[in-house]
Amino acid sequence: MKSKKVFILVVSLVFALLILSGCQNQNKLNNEEPQEEQSKQNTTEVQENQEKSNNAQIKEIGYIHNFNAEKMNFAFDPVEWITADDLDRIKELNLDRETDLPNGFYEYDPEADITNYSISDTTQYEIIDWSSGDYGKPAKVSLEDFVAHLNSFDEFTPPFWIVIDGETVISISEQYTP
Repeated sequence: MKSKKVFILVVSLVFALLILSGCQNQNKLNNEEPQEEQSKQNTTEVQENQEKSNNAQIKEIGYIHNFNAEKMNFAFDPVEWITADDLDRIKELNLDRETDLPNGFYEYDPEADITNYSISDTTQYEIIDWSSGDYGKPAKVSLEDFVAHLNSFDEFTPPFWIVIDGETVISISEQYTP
């Protein structure tokens, strides 16, 4: 009888250990899931923050007005640059690719939306160098050469791409227009 009691006690202890072991493993699994979920959430937050920091710089195209190198500022009227590949936008605006985009682009500017921007000593400038054989490719120039280039236009000023970081323009690049 004593051996039967010992046997039942041993079996009961083994059974209890198995149950406790199973519960402990289940707790580990339950604890790991939130950690994995937390890890995924942290990764998502990092990616979103990286996208926000990458998107801190904004690129726009438009027309420069009242460029003042002494005050280091200018006015800018952004436009929407639509190319012949923008079929949905062409349809939305009821444009005809043949007549409205004869040079492969269309500038959509329903209203003047002037914004003032600042430049800095590190702002980079690029203009189309018509004297080189590489038409259409912007060449880096100094601030003085950029101002001279802007002043060379009488009635027509070409559009420029600007890259804005915060309140300051970090680069200005002339858009080739045939």
